[in-house]
Amino acid sequence: MQDDVRVIIIKLCDRLHNMQSLTTFRPEKQKRISLDTLDIFVKIADRLCIGELKEQLEDLSFRYLYPDLYHDLKAQEQAALDSFEKSKKKILDLLQKKLPDSQRKAIYFRPQLTFPSEKHIPLNDAEVVYKVIVVSETETDCFLTLQSIHHLWSNIRGTFRDYITLQRSNGYQALETSVAMEEGLALKFVIQTPSMYEYSMKGVVLESFSPSAAGKKIKLPWIEHLKKIHQQTREKSDDYMTALENDILRGSIVIYIDQHRQIYLPPRSTALDAAFLQYGPEAYRLESITLDQKPVQFSHPLKDWQTIHFVLSNHNCIDFRWLKLVQTSYARSLIYEYLKTLSPQRQHTVAQEMLQLELTEMGSGYLEEISPKRQLEVAKKLACRSWSELLEGI
Repeated sequence: MQDDVRVIIIKLCDRLHNMQSLTTFRPEKQKRISLDTLDIFVKIADRLCIGELKEQLEDLSFRYLYPDLYHDLKAQEQAALDSFEKSKKKILDLLQKKLPDSQRKAIYFRPQLTFPSEKHIPLNDAEVVYKVIVVSETETDCFLTLQSIHHLWSNIRGTFRDYITLQRSNGYQALETSVAMEEGLALKFVIQTPSMYEYSMKGVVLESFSPSAAGKKIKLPWIEHLKKIHQQTREKSDDYMTALENDILRGSIVIYIDQHRQIYLPPRSTALDAAFLQYGPEAYRLESITLDQKPVQFSHPLKDWQTIHFVLSNHNCIDFRWLKLVQTSYARSLIYEYLKTLSPQRQHTVAQEMLQLELTEMGSGYLEEISPKRQLEVAKKLACRSWSELLEGI
């Protein structure tokens, strides 16, 4: 799967076909399939930068998950589109007068309804975003276009994003900025070269199915991460899906290893997660970590654009307590792989120490205080024949 992205694309297209055929299913099944689509397939399409496919899957999912509210919101979207038509000609005239031909190879107006991406945000907080895509001939023209747009309208503070200098982990590139018009209308400008625009709509489909795609390797950082996850969870479908959702589909933050190398990790990752992603099993020898030239704990949470440095020892420094210091499924699986290499007696001791650590954190006393009878009851509840078998399972 990770070696041939075409397989993933075909599965996404198959899911789109399934979503387009949902009218024949019962409402319960429609909602179950739509929820699965929203949680997994929409995110995968986004990670592959297939904008057209992502938008269709997302729209169909909301249609079946929230049918009444969906139709109300689409009516609002249409009303907003009709209203926007009055401003559209004025915007286009201003851009044509201000921008030379090389800076406006094409201009697209894409007002669209955006649904909240976080589950705790009410769906009725969806809003219409007035997006204007300006296609400029070169990267230099893109930056000149940005300058001209900021001369025409006031930039809304905090909205500028430079994804040309540092592209997103899915390969997306653009300059993005939001401006305020005199009428109080907010516009989101997306400035791209022709190749950037085409990629933003079709993503890795361009690199996977074009005539020159034969033997070509897709170079997205999360694809390599996916390969590592696949190797660590081989023949464990539940573990694979958990790792996929936790480590790949949540989005990513960018961490610098040095001036020229960077890695992408899921939000809320720790410094120890970064070490495992960078070094794999070699991270067992991790001795210390510095973040932005300052020593930090292994459990230190990471933020975008930080620079991290690792010091490795000549011997293993790993401890079972590291399980408490990581957030990614990949790092956790590597720690468990190491624990499996210990002798049976040492594994038994580590399992007891792990249980005691949990009991201490819960304020539930000590293992020695649990009677043999109670131990057996707990073991059987967890489908184990004995306390020793329970410890081995840990």
